[in-house]
Amino acid sequence: MRRLSRALSFSLLVLGCAPQGSARAPQPQPEHAHAAAAPLPSLAPVVPLKTGDPTLQEVVRGKVAIIDLWATWCEPCRESMPKVARLAQAYANTDLVVAGVHVGPTAAGAVRFAAEAGIEYPMHIDPDFGFTDAVGSRSVPLLLVVDRAGTVVHRTHELDHETLELVRALMEG
Repeated sequence: MRRLSRALSFSLLVLGCAPQGSARAPQPQPEHAHAAAAPLPSLAPVVPLKTGDPTLQEVVRGKVAIIDLWATWCEPCRESMPKVARLAQAYANTDLVVAGVHVGPTAAGAVRFAAEAGIEYPMHIDPDFGFTDAVGSRSVPLLLVVDRAGTVVHRTHELDHETLELVRALMEG
């Protein structure tokens, strides 16, 4: 039984992170999920990490957006966030917005982690997994590419060439 538990834990780490204490098993996604475009789920469950910051809905409305779902305990998230931060800096004065959503209830840890990592793009938290569940995956990191109309047009676990090309096309369109 202990070997099975270790094998399962290792598999989850290879596939991506799943929130600690989640009631159900993670739903691994392929690296690039090419599902049909879908409207962005309600952003109501997501709140700014810092009081007074704009809501996620205010941040992404009418813009091309990359929403980075992450967690402080997720090692692949720690590896991907610097790439996402560089993208946010490169497109700082454009119509592309990058926003982070910490998955889980630990706001203080998320604020500390974002500060230590030098993350300057807007950060939010999904404390009760409402947005994450509506997206259909608790597996992080997860990047959602959203067009100006508020449609999720691409999902990926890694900021790669394909995702960057899609973002460029959306920015030009």
